[in-house]
Amino acid sequence: MDKTARGCIPQQHHITVKMSSNTEHQRIYDKKNYCLYCEKPFAKITRHLKQKHSDKVEVAKALAHRHGSTMHSLLLGKIRNMGNYHHNCSVLSSGNGLIIPKRQATYLSTVTDYLPCKFCFAMYVRTDLWRHHKRCKLQVKNDGPVKRKVQASCSLMLPTDTTISSGLKEILQDMTYDNVTQVVKSDHLILSLGERMFLKNGEVRRHRADIRNKMRELARFLLSARKIDKDIIFLKDLINPGKFNTVLEAVKSLTGFDAATNRFSVPSTALKLRHSLVKVSYIVQGEALRQEDNVLRGRAEQFIKLIELEWTTHVSSNALKTLYQKKWNSPQTLPLSEDIKKLHDHLKSLAELNKKALIDHPSQRSWSELSQVTLTQLILFNRRREGEVSRMEVQTYLHRNKHSMHDEILKSLSPFEKKLCENLIRVEIRGKRGRKVPVLFPRNAQESVELLIKTRDEVGISPSNPYIFARPYYGSLENIRGCDSLKRYAESCDAQHPENITSTKLRKHVATVSQLLNLETHELDQLATFMGHDIGVHREFYRLPEETLQIAKVSRILYALEDGIGKFKGQSLEDITPNINYEEEFSDLDAEDVQSEQTATTSQEGTSKFGHSDELATTSRQAIGDIQKSSPTGALFC
Repeated sequence: MDKTARGCIPQQHHITVKMSSNTEHQRIYDKKNYCLYCEKPFAKITRHLKQKHSDKVEVAKALAHRHGSTMHSLLLGKIRNMGNYHHNCSVLSSGNGLIIPKRQATYLSTVTDYLPCKFCFAMYVRTDLWRHHKRCKLQVKNDGPVKRKVQASCSLMLPTDTTISSGLKEILQDMTYDNVTQVVKSDHLILSLGERMFLKNGEVRRHRADIRNKMRELARFLLSARKIDKDIIFLKDLINPGKFNTVLEAVKSLTGFDAATNRFSVPSTALKLRHSLVKVSYIVQGEALRQEDNVLRGRAEQFIKLIELEWTTHVSSNALKTLYQKKWNSPQTLPLSEDIKKLHDHLKSLAELNKKALIDHPSQRSWSELSQVTLTQLILFNRRREGEVSRMEVQTYLHRNKHSMHDEILKSLSPFEKKLCENLIRVEIRGKRGRKVPVLFPRNAQESVELLIKTRDEVGISPSNPYIFARPYYGSLENIRGCDSLKRYAESCDAQHPENITSTKLRKHVATVSQLLNLETHELDQLATFMGHDIGVHREFYRLPEETLQIAKVSRILYALEDGIGKFKGQSLEDITPNINYEEEFSDLDAEDVQSEQTATTSQEGTSKFGHSDELATTSRQAIGDIQKSSPTGALFC
């Protein structure tokens, strides 16, 4: 058995695969098949079944068909394959014996090269299993979604040391079957972590990818540790203070640590592995408490203590430095207003065409096109995370709050705000970390969504698919990805910089541009709540440090410090205009432009002293209102 296979499934190092004994000039019939009932090998398994087990139900059904017929051969062949399958499973469980494949190879092979067919139970080379599935005569077709990962689903038929729940099996079915997945399925601790993550968030389908990624991340870490220390077999062997140095070396090897520069190639993985190792250490502690194993519990507790003491020095500090330095001097790009307007107009025209096409000739193609256009419109209008809108469910939309607004609140609104409330509906959906976030539907989006829901059955959308923007093909239970739709239409609308039109950058665009508006604290809170995060996150992460604003605003204070800050006492940042030697500082700027600003500032000071500040505030509010009415996204700030 090769080193890769032995590293993936270490307990199977005494297992061999039956090879063909044929020579160049002679065919040798030495293959024996195992009986399903006797569990013994026989060279003539069909004759043995007829003579010794004709009273068994499966054999009787096969013998009821005419000798030589297709069903007669198929049913007897399945019984033969099941006998070999049970024998192979017992060999894999014990770690010692001979595997009987469907076809004997003429070259040396390993047990990890073979997987059983889930229909006929025969053991085939896993790279050829997809080809066999196409022509397997015992295949049972169902009405559910088409599963394309044949190896992943068939690998679940192999025995494991851990009992796997049905929910976790669905997650493992979508996992690409390779040496990393083999480690996941053979390690009890990794599967236990997957089970706990599934119990916490497994009912939300989008979290299942996170569970798969976390399990594969630990499996890659375990493979890296095995290369350093040959005594490491399972992840549990690393939860030991004596192996902590091996853990650190494995993390650095996996994440590409450069000792010369103290930098990581993949710093995010190095940071995430700490949390994963702490979680599996808690699992080991729980097992030790159940088994009353004080030695194992002590090892797990000391391992966690070492992580608290040493991890920051050896891993976290350098990983965070790498992450922060990658962001230094990187361009802070935001979408252009012209590009957003082009995309808005492009989507509006496509929505009308696709609605007409779906009404006149309902088809999966027209339904899918309208679904993608509507999804992109909602992401663009609401500046919402694309995944939140993509996963909106039909029942959530239908059972939205339809009660009318209170009279007292309605009277306090302006005529423009009342008009907005009449034309917009509000639907609350699940956001990041389970937060309740609203989505506003303009009139055209409402019409499109109503049409999509109405024609679901007509175009063949799976009734089990809960999403409004469902994938229409192959009976899928998944939703359309909003990022793909947004990218597609951004490129097709002749935008100048389509790569900047993403859901994240659209959200940052709102947070950054809102600095230009004179929003009160409670108005900022409302905007941050609508965006789905608190005001601290809004200011620290979503509001970009705009270079222009920093240069134009903060530099006022720096020059004022040189000129003498005392004479600007009591003035706001906008009122500070220090005297600058324009010939030295601004060679390409007309001094009259800056001096005119000083004059304007002086006049504003005089106006504010004479008590006209209320009139100025009223004028500025009216100007902002005009901008909101003329802008396609103005309603967002209302």
